[in-house]
Formats: sequence, C-alpha cells, structure tokens
Amino acid sequence: MPNATAVIPIKFKKVNATAIAPALIFNDVPFRSVAQVLEEAYAVKLQYPENLSDKKITADLSGGTQEENIEAIAFTAGLQVYKEGTVYYFK
Repeated sequence: MPNATAVIPIKFKKVNATAIAPALIFNDVPFRSVAQVLEEAYAVKLQYPENLSDKKITADLSGGTQEENIEAIAFTAGLQVYKEGTVYYFK
C-alpha cells in the first residue's frame, strides 16, 4: 500500500485543566488536519497562514504536554507560535 495517511478521531480527558492526550502520531498528514486534531484535543484554536494548510507534517507527539506538542508542530512547520488566551498564532 503506498503511503497511506489517516487521522483517527479519539476521545480525550482533562485532568486539572490540563489536557492529557494519548499518543498523537502524524505521518505525512496535511497541516490543516493536524491543526483540527489538536484543536479538538486541547479545546483551543490554531491560526496559521493559508499556505500552510497542505504542508505535510510528520510528528510523534507521544507524552508531550499541550504546549510542548503545539510548539513541536510549529517547529516541524518551520514557524514560531505564540498564544493569546486559547488561540495559538503560527507565523
């Protein structure tokens, strides 16, 4: 099977206002799909440049916190990220 990509919706739980997610592993997944999973997992909004939507992301976010995982995705995409409230801005 050629490079197959899947985004599987999963349930998350919150513990003391910190989202604890199972391992999130992305293999050649469009950034917009990664963003959607993270938004649902952490109840946040990600704002990113339109041209980033189709950029393929490969990342293993096993065991990371919300902040670490979002920063890891920004690094993988070659961007910086900052947070205001519940919105993360990638630039």
